[in-house]
Amino acid sequence: MKKLLKVSCATCIATAALFTYNVTSESHNPSVVHAATEEGYTIEGNTSDKGAFILEQKFIDAVKNNNLVINGYKITGNQDQETTMVDIYDQIIGKTGDNTASMVNFEVKKNTVSKDDIIKTFGQPVEEPYESQQGLDYKYKLGKNVIQIIVKDGYVTDFQINAHDA
Repeated sequence: MKKLLKVSCATCIATAALFTYNVTSESHNPSVVHAATEEGYTIEGNTSDKGAFILEQKFIDAVKNNNLVINGYKITGNQDQETTMVDIYDQIIGKTGDNTASMVNFEVKKNTVSKDDIIKTFGQPVEEPYESQQGLDYKYKLGKNVIQIIVKDGYVTDFQINAHDA
């Protein structure tokens, strides 16, 4: 009986510890990417350990409609304001105000999104891709915004949004 009680207690403690770890690590992990609402898309923390979210329709619609928020900065494209480049987590953000930005650049996890995935999702680029120092540079328009996608060895390495006022 004592043995059964010990095993039961150990199992309960292990289960509680595992559940607590999962809840804690998920809610405080700076690498978690979240889709917030139907109206927009919110990203908190790092993006370079992810990548496939750039193919999600909600993300694309949010970029198109200037309704993307990354680490508290709404990417809106207010070109009338002075832009200051800031590093937040693993992104470079062109800050235009306390909570606004005109551009964001981030790396995409290696071998996560292929060139074929990009063409399937975004179609043909607005101009012929050209070779840059980082790789092949693909440009697309989403609404008034321009996105640049760098592809190297058949996979996306960088993603940049250059937002313009809606």
